Amino acid sequence: MKSSSAIAGLGLAFISMVNGQGDKVQTNVDFCNWYRFRAGVIRDTVYLDGGSLLWQRNFQDGRPILEKAGPDLDNMFTLSFNSSFDMKTNFTDLLGRIPRLAGGDASLLAPTYIDGTMFYSDYTLLTYGGITRRPLQTPTNSSLYGYDAYQYGPFKPPFKPGSILPQIHEDVTRYITHGAGVSVPSENKGYYFSGRQRENGDVIDVATQPNITANTLISVDLSRFDEPKFARDNLTGVTGRSNAELVWLPVSDGVMVVIGGVTNPESIYPSPISSQEKEENTKKDSAFMETVSLYDIGTGEWYSQKTTGDIPPASNSFCSVVGEAADRSSFNIYIYGGYNGTERTVRPYDDVHVLSIPSFTWTKVYTGESNMGRRAHKCVKPYPDQMFVIGGQYTSQTSCLVGPLVRVFNLNELKFKDKYDPREWSEYVVPDVITKKIGGTGKGGATKTQPDSWDNDKLGDIFGKKYTKTIQKWYPYEPAKATSSAPGTTAPPGENKGAGGGLPRWVGAVLGVVLGLIFITALAVVWLIFRRRKERRYAPSLGGTSEVARRRILGWMYGMGQPSHKPDMTTTSTEIGINDKHASTGIYSDSGIDSVASPNNHPPSTIVYSDINAPEAGSSPIHEMHGK
Repeated sequence: MKSSSAIAGLGLAFISMVNGQGDKVQTNVDFCNWYRFRAGVIRDTVYLDGGSLLWQRNFQDGRPILEKAGPDLDNMFTLSFNSSFDMKTNFTDLLGRIPRLAGGDASLLAPTYIDGTMFYSDYTLLTYGGITRRPLQTPTNSSLYGYDAYQYGPFKPPFKPGSILPQIHEDVTRYITHGAGVSVPSENKGYYFSGRQRENGDVIDVATQPNITANTLISVDLSRFDEPKFARDNLTGVTGRSNAELVWLPVSDGVMVVIGGVTNPESIYPSPISSQEKEENTKKDSAFMETVSLYDIGTGEWYSQKTTGDIPPASNSFCSVVGEAADRSSFNIYIYGGYNGTERTVRPYDDVHVLSIPSFTWTKVYTGESNMGRRAHKCVKPYPDQMFVIGGQYTSQTSCLVGPLVRVFNLNELKFKDKYDPREWSEYVVPDVITKKIGGTGKGGATKTQPDSWDNDKLGDIFGKKYTKTIQKWYPYEPAKATSSAPGTTAPPGENKGAGGGLPRWVGAVLGVVLGLIFITALAVVWLIFRRRKERRYAPSLGGTSEVARRRILGWMYGMGQPSHKPDMTTTSTEIGINDKHASTGIYSDSGIDSVASPNNHPPSTIVYSDINAPEAGSSPIHEMHGK
């Protein structure tokens, strides 16, 4: 009787598990959130690297699974301005991938970084700064990673786009993070303002967090093929800070504007900042929006200038693009999103403000919704009238973004659009709400070309001088063909797309699981029968042993047994609080702490830490409560 009971129990367990697998039919993979990555534009392509990325696998049962990206971030992602998309587009289809390095060396020579910046020109890019997720994978202070997209400089055949590993030969550290970066393709230069570093200038990672403000301006010259030249200048007359926005304007020999920032960034640390640090932020950070810092590249001098108008609240981790009047009588800096940098659970802004220069006048041009805000995202400008808002974070690592990964804001119409089509664009027109404050028309002719008073009269001379170098335009963009996508491999991570008239890819994986379960069940039944016969022959008094074995096998089949603790196994956190250490309340930093909790804008979901490229069935253990 006991043998037959065991067989019946195994049969029920098998049926239950097969039904459970049937419930987990994957429909697609999408982005939950992606923040503190680096971004750069080379001609018609956006390159996206590093950061913290959380995938969302969606299933027919309506219970999504969130997965922290692992080896996926050993790739750079690309987004082509040639590709159309709308609100329903799954961006795992649209983004291309470029492996950082071939041969499995990427994690050692070019690991994934949180934050930092991407310097770029019209030919090449170079990643700089940031915090490594894994302390043992931090390269030397002089090691960099870059990518050559096009040949430049002296002709050196044969040329092929690919990764490069240049070195810093100057007295400049790479161990710096949470600063503000900007690139100037017309000058083949890039700049990195302030940020955080270690007091002794040593390596920074998730174990050795940066503890002081970096009072430096780092510059790099990308004009020599694969030989970047760095320089470092100490900040004088300007306050260092973290997560500000650095904007370049084509005025004089080039002028940089520093907007916003935070004195003590909470995003770096695993626990909230102290009350004293919060108080310091409250006292100092509003001034970073009320008064902007300016750097004259030609003379190397810093200035400050007070602003007026609809001044935004203290903010950092926002993004920006510049709308340039046709006659350059005004430069309108659009900033979107961000948060106060003090409270990690505060909702980020979904507003757009414009700082018009040289009048230094703020205008609030868009008021959004409280659940749509983002922070630690990036903005790029494909056309004169459009701004892409890419990625970002809401209030925690597991707060999935509302809306698509990429949102499109029209700089002329001052509203978000439902789609992007490379064939639909126009020249920039200064909006009426701005011309009412600075004068002129949509085409320019601003009458207010200076503030009520200059903080330094030299600024009037600087803004009165024209920028003379040519800024290359790469638009309009030829629409991509239906079968093409961004550069790099384009297969989405683990998504079931099918292939023509053949079977969907998940069928093979599911069949493998089912057949494997049948085989395991058969072995278990044979073992129980053999064990039962041994007990009857040699030890009839131990008849209860087979019942214990049966319970252990059933427990194992229901996923309740002891894990094997193999080093490469996935750690999981189940739907309703199992494994509480991975269901935290959100006390972690943005800098790579891997614990996550259930997404707060979805039904309860399983959280899995794994490689998104793993097979859809069987590779990432999914433990669900029996009877669910």
